[in-house]
Amino acid sequence: MPKRHEREKLVTSAEIELQKAALEISKELTTAEYLRVLANVFGGAINSIAKYEIRQERHGNTETPGGWA
Repeated sequence: MPKRHEREKLVTSAEIELQKAALEISKELTTAEYLRVLANVFGGAINSIAKYEIRQERHGNTETPGGWA
């Protein structure tokens, strides 16, 4: 069995906690409302992360505008 990365336990725990919270929230909403909440929350998070990943790919140095040092 391959050795697990030291952070894998933390990631798995976070996934479980997020699933529990999502399940609890879903009890109060219709399916469409729940999907809207998930899309807005996770879509915003994904866009935010992607923005910096794309900047890193295109410009290298993300600490300065345009990657200029």
